[in-house]
Amino acid sequence: MTTAPESESIVGLGREIADDAVRLVRAEVDLAKARLKETAVALAVGAGLIVVALLALFGYVLFALGTVNEGSSLADNWPFFAAIGAAILGGVFIGAALRWGRLAVVAWVLGVIGLLSFVGLTLYFFVGILAAESPRQGWAISAVVMFSLMIVFGSTGSLLLIRAKNRGFGAVEAIKEDAEWVKHLSKRNKSES
Repeated sequence: MTTAPESESIVGLGREIADDAVRLVRAEVDLAKARLKETAVALAVGAGLIVVALLALFGYVLFALGTVNEGSSLADNWPFFAAIGAAILGGVFIGAALRWGRLAVVAWVLGVIGLLSFVGLTLYFFVGILAAESPRQGWAISAVVMFSLMIVFGSTGSLLLIRAKNRGFGAVEAIKEDAEWVKHLSKRNKSES
C-alpha cells in the first residue's frame, strides 16, 4: 500500500505530464499556424505572379496580332497561327491530364509537347521577322518581351503555387497526426483509470 506522500508525488507527476502534453499540443498548433501562414503568403505571391503572367499574355497577344496584321500574306504568318494551335492543344491535353486516371501521363506528355511547340514556333516566327529587318520589327520585339515575361512570371508563379500546396498539405497532415496522438492519449488515460 502506498503512503500519502508517495501518492501525492505520483499525482503531482501526472499533473506535470498533463501540463507538458498541453504545452506540447499548443506548441504544435502554433507551429502549424506558422506553416499555414507561410503557405498563405506563398499562395498569394504565386497567384500574383500568375496574374502578372496573364497580363503579359494579354500584351503578347496584342503585339503578336499587330505583327500579324502588318504581314503581307498568310505565308508570312503561318508559324504564329501554328503556335496558337499548339498552345490550345497543349492546354487541352494538360487539362485532360488533370482529370484522367491511367492516361494522364500520355496527356501530360502531349500537353508539354504542344506547349513546347508553341514556344518554338513563336520564337521561330519572331526571330524570322527580326532577322529579315521587316517593318514589323517593333511589334515583334514588343511581343517577344511580353512572351518572355509571360514565361518567367508564369513558371515562377506556378512553381510557388505547387510548393505552397505541398507545404500546406504537410501542415494539415501534421495537425491530423497531433489530433490523433491527443485522441489516443486521452483514450489510453481513460482506460487506465
